[in-house]
Amino acid sequence: VGRLRAGGPAGDRDPEGASAVGLNAGAAIYVGAAASSYQEGVERARDVLRAGDALRLLEQIRLK
Repeated sequence: VGRLRAGGPAGDRDPEGASAVGLNAGAAIYVGAAASSYQEGVERARDVLRAGDALRLLEQIRLK
């Protein structure tokens, strides 16, 4: 996560890493029933990465 954050939204400095994170996060979103398909989960994850909100959301999860 640190490298993605350092690269800015969507992992500008590590696009392959950002892609892997998006795919894995998309799977988690789908399995966690927050999306109706794997594709929707990946799209939602990529939206979060593009917006630069990934670290903020991770910190919220850690606080729970």
